[in-house]
Amino acid sequence: MKTKKIIVASLLSLTAVTVFGQNEFHTSTEPCLFNQQHERLLNENEEYRKNMEQNEAFYQTYLKAQHQEEKTIKTIPVVVHVIHVGEAIGSGTNISDAQIQSAISSINDAYSKAGNFANTNGVNTQLQFCLAVQDPNGATTTGINRVNGSSVNDFTAHGLTTSGTNNEVDVKALSKWPNDKYYNVWIVGGIDGNMGGNGKHGFAYFPGTPANKDGAVILYNAFGTTGNLGSDNQNTTFIHETGHALSLYHTFQGDGSGSTCPGNTTCGQDSDCVDDTPPHMRTVATCNLNGTNSCDNNSANTLYMNNFMNYGHCTNMFTAGQTTRINAALAGSRAGWLTSLGCQAVTTGGGNTGSGAGITSTTADQTLSFSPNPSNGKLQVTIPASFELNSIIIYNEVGKIVKQFEMTSLTESSKNSYSIDLSELATGNYFVKINDEAKMNRITLLK
Repeated sequence: MKTKKIIVASLLSLTAVTVFGQNEFHTSTEPCLFNQQHERLLNENEEYRKNMEQNEAFYQTYLKAQHQEEKTIKTIPVVVHVIHVGEAIGSGTNISDAQIQSAISSINDAYSKAGNFANTNGVNTQLQFCLAVQDPNGATTTGINRVNGSSVNDFTAHGLTTSGTNNEVDVKALSKWPNDKYYNVWIVGGIDGNMGGNGKHGFAYFPGTPANKDGAVILYNAFGTTGNLGSDNQNTTFIHETGHALSLYHTFQGDGSGSTCPGNTTCGQDSDCVDDTPPHMRTVATCNLNGTNSCDNNSANTLYMNNFMNYGHCTNMFTAGQTTRINAALAGSRAGWLTSLGCQAVTTGGGNTGSGAGITSTTADQTLSFSPNPSNGKLQVTIPASFELNSIIIYNEVGKIVKQFEMTSLTESSKNSYSIDLSELATGNYFVKINDEAKMNRITLLK
């Protein structure tokens, strides 16, 4: 949907969580819990609300810069936490390795317009996902973390709950990995009591969510394309929820739970903030590709019906506009996923914590280096002789510019090397952008 105004919408009341519906992702009016969780955080967490405002401002700045999207593949490390209740591997909620592998294979096809999605009208997002092969301590891992969750209050009876006993944080605390380096995905036996049956099949959070909640939650029988599955056997839930984790709204954002056409004026309130997705009301358990959209001057239903961020019964694509928004998230608040070592096999001396020796990055076929990394506030930026340096911009983890150096203010400390002072910044993780390049490089300040 095209947007005219940008705000973060904060509702005064929360939509009640619906527990009962049909056992299929696309047959419940609200098979995804994203909206309720997003609205709840906007109302209850001031830091989250500010993060959303900063993220959206960064995204819109990114979009206005009209970036020429990179054709290189970006890979996100995934850790799958199977929270079971003591079953043997491959039985009940303790799903098999093969089922998990099928989910990764399917989502890679979906985001690259390959396999079963090759002949759709969508685009290749140039995005791939790997099961992590290196854990946060630099050790070899399968990217699959199996944990018995029966010790958590109410988990055996009702699964992960977001209201009532509200054990979500306790469940995730059993196993979560750093959310700035890994995409955490929790597989559970139930969400708010549905126990693999009716109602919600999953949810995920936008970037900027508190670390104790960030990630995706998927029902055990709605994850993957083979194994212990219910009627959602096409991995649709995982593909859809990952869109939210990458800052995509539902394409029908603002449709009043399916009762009204979105106004298509305010990003995040009655618009999904994407120009090439028309405003529409959600579709549930249908796939009417021959109809017209009354919310968009009777344009063809095909402009939204197949979109993964709709609830239609035949979703199979992302648009170019959605891809650009994803890239904005990966250039800003999710940039840490791309600099993580999670997808790199462990080698002697390896690790994901940084050695202090610095990092190198290739951009526009030229190598830049940043050292030391981690840094105590003094950072040395070295560029190749052929590279024309114009500016150095520092962003915080939510994509806000916190420091900017123009060429006129930089002093060459040695040949092709410039020292910049970041000592006034607080301890934490930051991202460096050179000139107007789309790529960012992660640095850590330790004090």
